[in-house]
Amino acid sequence: MNKETKGTSYELDALVTVAELASRLKVSVKTIRDWVYRKVVPYTKLRGRVYFSVELINDLLNANAISALGGRSVGSPSPAKPVKGGASGNEEVINGT
Repeated sequence: MNKETKGTSYELDALVTVAELASRLKVSVKTIRDWVYRKVVPYTKLRGRVYFSVELINDLLNANAISALGGRSVGSPSPAKPVKGGASGNEEVINGT
Protein backbone atom coordinates (compact mmCIF):
# COMPACT_ATOMS: atom_id res chain seq x y z
CA MET A 1 0.00 0.00 0.00
CA ASN A 2 1.48 3.34 -1.06
CA LYS A 3 0.61 6.75 0.29
CA GLU A 4 1.57 9.72 -1.87
CA THR A 5 2.65 12.78 0.09
CA LYS A 6 4.37 15.77 -1.49
CA GLY A 7 5.80 13.60 -4.29
CA THR A 8 7.22 10.99 -1.89
CA SER A 9 5.79 7.51 -1.49
CA TYR A 10 6.06 5.39 1.63
CA GLU A 11 5.79 1.60 1.81
CA LEU A 12 4.15 0.53 5.06
CA ASP A 13 6.44 -2.49 5.44
CA ALA A 14 9.54 -0.35 4.88
CA LEU A 15 8.91 2.17 7.68
CA VAL A 16 10.91 2.25 10.91
CA THR A 17 10.44 4.17 14.15
CA VAL A 18 12.84 6.61 15.79
CA ALA A 19 14.15 3.87 18.10
CA GLU A 20 14.61 1.40 15.23
CA LEU A 21 16.48 3.94 13.10
CA ALA A 22 18.69 4.92 16.05
CA SER A 23 19.54 1.26 16.58
CA ARG A 24 20.31 0.68 12.89
CA LEU A 25 22.55 3.76 12.65
CA LYS A 26 24.10 3.16 16.09
CA VAL A 27 23.24 6.64 17.35
CA SER A 28 21.05 7.78 20.22
CA VAL A 29 17.31 8.39 19.99
CA LYS A 30 18.08 11.99 20.97
CA THR A 31 20.31 12.33 17.90
CA ILE A 32 17.54 11.06 15.60
CA ARG A 33 15.03 13.45 17.18
CA ASP A 34 17.52 16.30 16.69
CA TRP A 35 17.91 15.35 13.01
CA VAL A 36 14.11 15.37 12.64
CA TYR A 37 13.88 18.79 14.29
CA ARG A 38 16.60 20.17 11.99
CA LYS A 39 15.11 18.31 8.97
CA VAL A 40 18.37 16.44 8.31
CA VAL A 41 16.57 13.17 7.54
CA PRO A 42 13.35 12.62 5.57
CA TYR A 43 10.44 11.46 7.73
CA THR A 44 6.68 11.19 7.85
CA LYS A 45 4.41 11.87 10.78
CA LEU A 46 1.16 10.12 11.61
CA ARG A 47 -0.87 11.18 14.65
CA GLY A 48 2.24 12.52 16.40
CA ARG A 49 4.44 9.51 15.66
CA VAL A 50 7.51 9.84 13.45
CA TYR A 51 8.40 7.19 10.87
CA PHE A 52 11.25 6.85 8.41
CA SER A 53 11.34 5.14 5.02
CA VAL A 54 14.22 2.65 4.95
CA GLU A 55 14.60 3.30 1.22
CA LEU A 56 14.84 7.09 1.67
CA ILE A 57 17.35 6.71 4.52
CA ASN A 58 19.46 4.39 2.35
CA ASP A 59 19.28 6.92 -0.50
CA LEU A 60 20.38 9.68 1.90
CA LEU A 61 23.31 7.60 3.14
CA ASN A 62 24.39 6.77 -0.41
CA ALA A 63 24.08 10.42 -1.52
CA ASN A 64 26.33 11.49 1.35
CA ALA A 65 28.95 8.75 0.94
CA ILE A 66 32.49 10.07 0.66
CA SER A 67 34.99 8.21 -1.47
CA ALA A 68 38.16 6.99 0.17
CA LEU A 69 41.60 8.16 -0.93
CA GLY A 70 40.51 11.68 -1.83
CA GLY A 71 37.98 10.60 -4.42
CA ARG A 72 40.19 8.15 -6.31
CA SER A 73 38.95 4.61 -6.58
CA VAL A 74 41.17 1.88 -5.22
CA GLY A 75 43.66 0.78 -7.84
CA SER A 76 43.66 4.04 -9.79
CA PRO A 77 47.03 5.72 -10.30
CA SER A 78 48.10 8.36 -7.84
CA PRO A 79 48.52 11.94 -9.04
CA ALA A 80 51.79 12.84 -10.79
CA LYS A 81 54.63 13.94 -8.56
CA PRO A 82 55.75 17.57 -8.87
CA VAL A 83 58.86 18.23 -10.94
CA LYS A 84 61.69 20.73 -10.61
CA GLY A 85 61.60 23.72 -12.92
CA GLY A 86 58.15 23.28 -14.44
CA ALA A 87 55.98 20.70 -16.06
CA SER A 88 57.64 20.04 -19.42
CA GLY A 89 58.22 16.40 -18.58
CA ASN A 90 62.02 16.56 -19.00
CA GLU A 91 62.76 17.68 -15.46
CA GLU A 92 63.84 15.56 -12.56
CA VAL A 93 61.13 14.38 -10.13
CA ILE A 94 61.36 15.98 -6.69
CA ASN A 95 62.21 13.52 -3.93
CA GLY A 96 59.63 13.07 -1.17
CA THR A 97 62.35 13.77 1.43
